[in-house]
Amino acid sequence: MKLDWVTALAVDDGPIDAQHQELFRLYNLYSTMPEAELDKAAILAKLAAYAGTHFQDEEDYMQAIGYPVQRRLAHAELHRAFVAKLQTLQDAPLYQVLDYFQEWLLRHIISEDRQIKVFLEPPRTR
Repeated sequence: MKLDWVTALAVDDGPIDAQHQELFRLYNLYSTMPEAELDKAAILAKLAAYAGTHFQDEEDYMQAIGYPVQRRLAHAELHRAFVAKLQTLQDAPLYQVLDYFQEWLLRHIISEDRQIKVFLEPPRTR
């Protein structure tokens, strides 16, 4: 299944949103390539490396905007758990790796990353 970026997923920070879009692009690239052309170890390494860079940038951004410390630390722990889980999938079929990646990415952006946008939004008045 192809992942399509929609603006409803945006956290309204250009670099962070661009990195999320790149994660979507990587998923789409790997999920549509013929199995024979795929090198699972290289794909896992690429996903883990790019995700690690993105996670650091996102955590730095959260710190820069004054995101609450406890929430930022809990968010960072989710990032570390994702990378650790990727490592446990070394021996799994590639489709399982990609299924996990897709499910985690969507869930994480919707339930966690979008909280960054909520944090930045001004309080609503009646």
